[in-house]
Amino acid sequence: MVRALLTVLLGIFAVRYVQAGEEEFYRIITLPTPEGLPSEINGLETLRAGSLAVAIRRGEVWLIENPYQDPPGKLRLKRIASALHEPLGLLEHGNSLYLAQRSELTRMRDRDSDGVMDEYRTLFNGWGITGNYHEYAYGPKVDRQGNFWVTLNSTIGDNTTSNEAWRGWGLKVTPEGEMFPISAGMRSPSGLVCMQTVRYSLPTSRETGSAPALSTTCKKVISSAMSIP
Repeated sequence: MVRALLTVLLGIFAVRYVQAGEEEFYRIITLPTPEGLPSEINGLETLRAGSLAVAIRRGEVWLIENPYQDPPGKLRLKRIASALHEPLGLLEHGNSLYLAQRSELTRMRDRDSDGVMDEYRTLFNGWGITGNYHEYAYGPKVDRQGNFWVTLNSTIGDNTTSNEAWRGWGLKVTPEGEMFPISAGMRSPSGLVCMQTVRYSLPTSRETGSAPALSTTCKKVISSAMSIP
């Protein structure tokens, strides 16, 4: 009897869940975009001023003012950065925006306060690039010591070269640009998140068949690198 009742309740819940739309779980606001601008969004960052910075795959960063008005009556969009190589992430830290391009971790600043980034600085670019399509770079996230964390896809397929340094790794980069390799053995570690108990979690592709492994060459820096008070 109890089993039958549970089966009925689960069936009702399943039907209700399938029929529910996204709007029943999330507040959805559709924002108009410039004509011809592809919405391949790869990074979102709510800025301290309340605007929303958006990185897109074609290599640009756009600023959306008043993004949460519903309906969006006073919406304003402005391109604030360009000529980037497939940015996959976005972070506001201090007076700068940081993002991971395919080839480097970049710091951008608006030096003349005109609302457009006019300084692009390479914080770190020591990982391998072969031209393989799968060599995505994700991040960054920042820890409480001000270090930046990025993750790198592995190079896959037959078209590879010897320049595959740190592919499939999670890296920590200090504000001075010094890099510490932290974890290896990942195929597609598509981002990372700070957690109170696990410290940093690196999601990876299920195709690896195993969890990321810590490199034995990095054991001396693990305790300090993973310490987030």
